[in-house]
Amino acid sequence: MKSAREIFHHGKFTNVKITSGIFRGRELKAPQNGVTHPMGSREKLALFNSLGNKIEGKIILDVFAGTGALGFEALSRGANHVTFIEADKRAAEILKQNAIVLGVMDNIRIYNTKVEKIAFDSPFDVVIADPPYEYFHDLPLSVLDRLANTASEYFVLSHPSDFDPHVINAELLSTKAYAGSRITIFAPKGC
Repeated sequence: MKSAREIFHHGKFTNVKITSGIFRGRELKAPQNGVTHPMGSREKLALFNSLGNKIEGKIILDVFAGTGALGFEALSRGANHVTFIEADKRAAEILKQNAIVLGVMDNIRIYNTKVEKIAFDSPFDVVIADPPYEYFHDLPLSVLDRLANTASEYFVLSHPSDFDPHVINAELLSTKAYAGSRITIFAPKGC
């Protein structure tokens, strides 16, 4: 396995900051080559502020995790455990190195595969999905429905503003617009 130094000093990288909690101000590495598209600080702050303390002590699933910015933000704000799913091998490698730098390897699990290939053993408290927008409209609705129903409490979806979130088989709690995108929070049906 490559060291963090080898990964972070090979190619161009940008820094993504954790906005709050015990890791506030800590920087995560993310490649600038289009492999990932980390959510902006403003959107991330709004997302986690809207969830408030509902993250504390929870088990989180971060889907289309990229380099882990959303899952690490959840850990910083008191989540007990985060499972990351990231299909891109390079992004998953950087995600792991970010976890090592933060010292949270005991609190995470990383799957380097497509979300469509994962069988979830049990529900997660909160599922966060931030799919690449260029892939979003090719993503089967059944995958989004499955993710919504994998969450026992909340399903958080970042999506292009032209997507109608009402088609997901879950209770829409809130949706907010941010520069061409939206963040929508759902509760599973029947909760």
